[in-house]
Amino acid sequence: MKYTTDMKEVKEFGLVKSVLYNFVLSIFITLALAVVAIYAFGLKLDVVLSDSMATTFYKDDIVVIKAFDDYNEGDIIEFQLGELKSPVTHRIVKKEGSGKSAVFTTKGDAVQDEDFATINYSQINGKVIAIAQDGNSIYRFVKSNYFLLIDIVLGVWVLTSTLSNEKEMRGHNIAKV
Repeated sequence: MKYTTDMKEVKEFGLVKSVLYNFVLSIFITLALAVVAIYAFGLKLDVVLSDSMATTFYKDDIVVIKAFDDYNEGDIIEFQLGELKSPVTHRIVKKEGSGKSAVFTTKGDAVQDEDFATINYSQINGKVIAIAQDGNSIYRFVKSNYFLLIDIVLGVWVLTSTLSNEKEMRGHNIAKV
């Protein structure tokens, strides 16, 4: 087969298309693996809903939570408080007792008064082990129920498109640069 200008354009377009597909695929695979890794290690992601912990973290920051067997004064914990649907993330300022029978008093770093209710061990979701600032939009995307489905569908599509594109290019002897 004779190498023409048309073949050169097809080769360049196919190469660009293949690179873009592989780039998109690698992004989705990386995001999916990150989410799976986070949950596989018993971690939880949550968005901070207020500035009560200002200077440590702010509203819309993402906190990474991990459950522990014991919590101490100074730890920042996420807990469920009574009837509130959303968890609260505050610092332990006082601990009475030990182990799973301990009772904790908490307080936000940005407020002067302690929280009005004490917390028992069973109300604690875990301790903050990492903070990602200003990540609410990323978090909402990752946490959406459709993320993994979209990731799988796009991944399969990109993979099959890349393989069929490369097979077609090899049929024209233009797969190699």
